[in-house]
Amino acid sequence: MDENISDSEEIGDNVDVVFEDDENGTHEEPNMDGDDGVDESEGKIIEDDSTSALYAHEKDVFCVEASGTRWIGSGGEDDMAHIWDLSASPTDPVLSIQHNDSVVSIAFNSTGTLVATGDMSGRIFITQLSDLSKRSEISDCSDIEWMFWHKSSDILFVGDSDGSAWMWLISQTGIAQQKVYSSGNATTSSGLLLPDGRRLLVGYDDGTLKLWQLQNQTNSGITCDSAVLSIAHSETQPLAAVGTANGTVYLLNSTVDANLRALKTFATSDPSQAEDMETEETERSVECLTFAKNIHG
Repeated sequence: MDENISDSEEIGDNVDVVFEDDENGTHEEPNMDGDDGVDESEGKIIEDDSTSALYAHEKDVFCVEASGTRWIGSGGEDDMAHIWDLSASPTDPVLSIQHNDSVVSIAFNSTGTLVATGDMSGRIFITQLSDLSKRSEISDCSDIEWMFWHKSSDILFVGDSDGSAWMWLISQTGIAQQKVYSSGNATTSSGLLLPDGRRLLVGYDDGTLKLWQLQNQTNSGITCDSAVLSIAHSETQPLAAVGTANGTVYLLNSTVDANLRALKTFATSDPSQAEDMETEETERSVECLTFAKNIHG
């Protein structure tokens, strides 16, 4: 998106093109209920507004990722990961990777030269895209919760269900170095690399939030009211935000060389008004966060 929309003025110029209305001034929702376009509960036909589709998986698709305008990767319940090179074929995958379990994570590195695919058994394959060959195979994890690459280096980060956060440096010959950041038995439910590329913010399902120093593996942290489900960080200010299963958003100070601390909390609803706490928590959980690009201090 950065290549096409650089500031608020340009967004204003393009918003009508992005959100194009029909002749009646209304917008039809895309088909989200299946391939047949039929809403069984209402008996209505819902139009499929997509411009194209890729067919390869035999069961549900669990993850999709793109790198630039050339590469697309997907993983699914059929224990397969597929890689498309749109410069070679707009329909057929150029590589299919057999996994041992459902593929739940896929990530391209910052230069679009490597792709990592991970399954529910914890196995990860690193594939180099220049010749579609396997660069490395990792089997250190128990169950992958999240996975992403460093923004400027071939370093892969993975959150494990056993409470570990892994970091691997990938070289031309495979794994060059690795570190593990352990924190008890709570599942690493979310993770985010801070903009400085030197610190990793990790949330756990027991409500713990830790800011790890990657080099010396030390951390500072706070305890939230419930499982940490989402994390975001400003690109311009030392501010992080986390969302929890209980519906609370924490605004945090992430200044370098300072301990992580909460500046403010926001509640999406009043927990005391919940009749069914389990249902209420599910309904108000904060599962996605993002900062606006222009934040002025």
